[in-house]
Amino acid sequence: MPGKTNNIEELKKLAKAFEWEIDLHKNTIWLEKYFGIQTGIDIASEVTISELINYLLPHSAKELSDQIIAIKEGLIEDLNINLSLKVQQHKIQKVQFNGRPNDEAKLIHGIGMAGTIEEKSALTIDLSNVLRHSEEGIIILDENDKIIEINQAALGFASINTEEFKNQNIGWYYKALNPEGKQTGKTLNFKQKNEGDSVVLQIKAANERKKYLKIKEKNLKEGNQNYKVLYISDITAQKKAEARSFLHSVILEKAPVAIVFTNPEGAIQFVNTAFSKITGYKLDEVKAQNPNILQSGVHDDAFYDKLWSTIKSGRTWQGKMLNKKKNGVTYWERAIITPHINEEGDLEGFIKVAEDITTQIETKQKLKESETRYRDVFETAGVGIIYINKEGRVLDTNQKFNELLNTSEESLINKSAIELINNKLPRPLAKELLSELFHVLKGNRIRPRAIQVYDKFYEIQSDYNPTLESNIGIIRDITDKKLAEQKLKKSEAKYRYLVENINDGLAITNKNSEITFMNPAAEQIFEVQPHQVGSKTLKDIATPTSQEIISHEEEQRRMGNSSTYYIEVITRKNSKKNLEINASPIYDSEKNFSGSFAIIKDITEKLKAEMEIKSANSQLKNINKKLQEHATELEMAKDKAEESEKLKSAFLANISHEIRTPMNGIVGFAQLAMNSSLSNEKRNSYLQIVSDSTMQLESVVMDIIDLSKIESGESKFSKKTTDLKEIIDSIYDFYIAEAREKGLEFNMQYEGDIPKIKTDPIRYKQVVKKLVHNALKFTPEGMVSVYAKLEKTSIAIIVKDTGIGIAAEYHDIIFEPFRQVEQAMKRRFGGTGLGLTIAREIAKNLNGEIELSSAPGKGSTFTFRHPMS
Repeated sequence: MPGKTNNIEELKKLAKAFEWEIDLHKNTIWLEKYFGIQTGIDIASEVTISELINYLLPHSAKELSDQIIAIKEGLIEDLNINLSLKVQQHKIQKVQFNGRPNDEAKLIHGIGMAGTIEEKSALTIDLSNVLRHSEEGIIILDENDKIIEINQAALGFASINTEEFKNQNIGWYYKALNPEGKQTGKTLNFKQKNEGDSVVLQIKAANERKKYLKIKEKNLKEGNQNYKVLYISDITAQKKAEARSFLHSVILEKAPVAIVFTNPEGAIQFVNTAFSKITGYKLDEVKAQNPNILQSGVHDDAFYDKLWSTIKSGRTWQGKMLNKKKNGVTYWERAIITPHINEEGDLEGFIKVAEDITTQIETKQKLKESETRYRDVFETAGVGIIYINKEGRVLDTNQKFNELLNTSEESLINKSAIELINNKLPRPLAKELLSELFHVLKGNRIRPRAIQVYDKFYEIQSDYNPTLESNIGIIRDITDKKLAEQKLKKSEAKYRYLVENINDGLAITNKNSEITFMNPAAEQIFEVQPHQVGSKTLKDIATPTSQEIISHEEEQRRMGNSSTYYIEVITRKNSKKNLEINASPIYDSEKNFSGSFAIIKDITEKLKAEMEIKSANSQLKNINKKLQEHATELEMAKDKAEESEKLKSAFLANISHEIRTPMNGIVGFAQLAMNSSLSNEKRNSYLQIVSDSTMQLESVVMDIIDLSKIESGESKFSKKTTDLKEIIDSIYDFYIAEAREKGLEFNMQYEGDIPKIKTDPIRYKQVVKKLVHNALKFTPEGMVSVYAKLEKTSIAIIVKDTGIGIAAEYHDIIFEPFRQVEQAMKRRFGGTGLGLTIAREIAKNLNGEIELSSAPGKGSTFTFRHPMS
């Protein structure tokens, strides 16, 4: 338990206070030592609730049990109770317990206060003054519920006199309270409600009004005699106040508008459900907060200063403001804020009643925007518009109407439409339109019709709007349209003349390819009369071959394509004609395909002439072609001879160099080695050079022999099961020393398990060696890497270097015999130029291939793929 200082202990003694703690799980109570000191009860410091109840009067025991259960069930938050303890005969100890459960709701810790009262026997008390002057009705009963004493207030409630009550049972009194009530024994027919140890009765008073009486019962004991004291209070006013309070609370909670109560400083004390629904804030979130938590930042300080100065001066403020909800969304409200003055004239706070008018504001704004848009459309419309009421007076006109009639809106509003017609139109036309105006004013409509006013043409129409109870008239200036129609008629006449007199045939077909129109030239081509066209199609008179062409072209029209094509037809007079047709699709007003338009030319005679010219040209072309072929053959023979001569010269020069170089090494160093004065070390060095030169010479000769055999088909290939890893490892061992001598990094890597395959192991090894040798040869610095990789249907050997690289235009040339990228390469790097040629030829014979990926300065990658089987 919490520790206590000496000062606190002294205070507890003076205040007769003590600490206590209830464990809700164990149902035990801990009582500080001062409990026993203050009450005189000898009880252990920690006891069960049941043990404590043994010291309590029955009603206190029940009240303590009820409150503990209510706390456990979450019905109340605090324990606040006055208990009566039986200390000794006629002495009752009053103890007050106040406390609140901790966060885990396991313990209730609090402070208790003790005080003593004396219980007197009802028979020893002088009740005369108490009973006479008490406004509370008091009745004393014996143990048989007979009335011993009753005061004037109790008699008044039942409208009986002093003498009537003697020797009466309490049931008689209850009957007197409600004469019309039915009862049996002590059972009353009153509406009643338990309120603690009290009963509330509802009765009808003499004036027929409802009255509420609260009856509280106390038990007393004098020796062996038991008594009851009934205390009767008139709580009608309290009940009415409670009803009014309940009604007000219901109104506040159910009101559709937000209601806020603040104290005089503006701190929020109460908000209703509508406020929470509108703002998103609950009461516990805004209680004691200033209403400025709702400020949106739109209104300036002057706005709020004026508001506060108004309500603090005792006046009511009302207006609109833009506030902000808990979630940050803004809303408009119409608010009335008024001071709350009590009966003494003191300011108790402020009351705000606010309505969310966001929807109204937005609707009003949308309506305004809609009206603005309508007005913009109305004023900018390309037609004249006039509104006339049912009396025939002008309500409104737009700018275009005023322009067309050369007038102003001000001069027309509220003027008679009849006057407008008479003043602005010629007399005959005015007379005609006036008769129609009378029909319009009766709710009829005028369908669009054209009128002419001097040299201008207009289209007018009118209709009645029953909603607006007005007529709308529309007038369009169609002068340009009329003039255009007149021009169109002239143009149609001109083009009709052109169509009828043009030399080319013109024809129109519908979407079913049926001919619907032919000009005279077309009728002449097809040798038909106008009445003989009918529903014929081109395919009806075309040759079989041309019918297929026409079907294809008709499909092109349906796809929206135009084209020129040629067909052959048999005319009505059995003449065979060749026609050139230039056709285009035709669409209706809804852009749907509706047919074709064709320009038709009779090219029969033209084709005959062209055939004769073509025949002559064909003979000339054949002669020219033979001459060109002969010249090409001569040119190719010349180029081949020159190329062969160049290759021969290059080959001989290269072979001469490649053979002469090792031969010079062999002869020269062999002679030097024969010198008897040489040391063994020197002689061995010369002999090594002779040996290397011999091997180099052998390699050159073998390359030439190898290529000759492969190209002549004499080379033999013998396939057998081969371990590729063993071959690649031996190549790596063979070239590692050469790579290190050149300062190159030489790597070898296997990607996955490389299986054994059927191939010629010697030839396979020869291909890989050629590729590795080539990479080491043309890589001055950097690295050469060899990868063995298993692919879906093949095994790939990838030789990658960081050498000089090869331009794309030389990728095929380097695989040709005796070719390198350029002659300078041969001089710089040496070689016959046969290595890659031999490698590719061997690869082909092994059913494999070699691919190259390279660029100058970026190195080269050669990939040798060999099938798995």
